[in-house]
Amino acid sequence: MDYSLKYETTFRTILEAGNLVLSNNLAERAIKSLVIGRKNWLFSQSFEGAQSSAIIMTLLETAKRNGLDSEKYTN
Repeated sequence: MDYSLKYETTFRTILEAGNLVLSNNLAERAIKSLVIGRKNWLFSQSFEGAQSSAIIMTLLETAKRNGLDSEKYTN
């Protein structure tokens, strides 16, 4: 009860605004592929290579979140 009363304003805001998401499941699912493959990327040959991998994965995940089929545009 103390916890609920302490954050009452926050809880009311979340319940009153219908567009707010109550969990972070979408964010967790978005990074799942990165987490699964991190052992593979742990041993990148260089910092630049690791950075490039991160940029590419970010672009791919962003495309997925925006409804784009990233495989459609590859040869």
